[in-house]
Amino acid sequence: MVGNILFGGARGRDGAARVALNRAVAHLHAAAIGRTDAYRSSRLRRRAASPSRHGVHRLGDALAEFPDLLAANGVNVTPALTAELVEAAAEIRDPGPFLAFTHGDTTPSNALLRDGKARLFDLEAADVRHALVDGAFARIRYLYSVWARRLPVDVQRHGLLAYRRALAPSCSAVEDDDRFGHALMACSAGWLAVMCMELPDVTEADLRWGRSTVRQRIITMIDHFVLLAEEFDGFESLADAASRLGRRLRSRWPAEDCEMLPYPAFGPDG
Repeated sequence: MVGNILFGGARGRDGAARVALNRAVAHLHAAAIGRTDAYRSSRLRRRAASPSRHGVHRLGDALAEFPDLLAANGVNVTPALTAELVEAAAEIRDPGPFLAFTHGDTTPSNALLRDGKARLFDLEAADVRHALVDGAFARIRYLYSVWARRLPVDVQRHGLLAYRRALAPSCSAVEDDDRFGHALMACSAGWLAVMCMELPDVTEADLRWGRSTVRQRIITMIDHFVLLAEEFDGFESLADAASRLGRRLRSRWPAEDCEMLPYPAFGPDG
């Protein structure tokens, strides 16, 4: 399992496993782009189960509730911020060229590595939706996982590049930096909002979630989103609000609750 490799302490294999996972997700999307109607027809015929409370099914609700959460934590909600949240929700709801069959739970625990290629399994959250809901894994979505740890930015960028290159032959919009950047930022905003929905549960004390804690995930995801906004030049008001939220949380929480440990292969001895 890719999750076990990530904690094996061997940098070369760790990086290769993450790249393989991103490529596998891209190949899944590439195979489905332009063919989603067939899946939807099959789903209707089989009367598939309703969406679960998994994070991928909560993105829209989380974005709608985000202003109230920010206000409750002392962050001013401006009209520009509200507009960006609406913009992010609209992008996720109407993917355009990024409409694909998605896994929905692209975590290291749901992939096996064989002969250098990742094999995805556990598709209970799978559905037709915005490809970048999965594709954001390399930069931010991976933090919404029991296996989450801090990852060097260069490794994040390498994983996203591998995803883009694998998807490009089937989706030309991936090669448009502005279009891709907007889509990535919108889907990342959704994951940020979902993660921040956990804030009320850690007001008094932190909670353990797999390999890291909830507070560590929230702080790290905020940092990742702010960096993405700088790189892709978008969603400035949301990034500013996230940054202010991060500063407020850091002022309240102990330092150890705000510092996520790196994956072993990327630690001081990795």
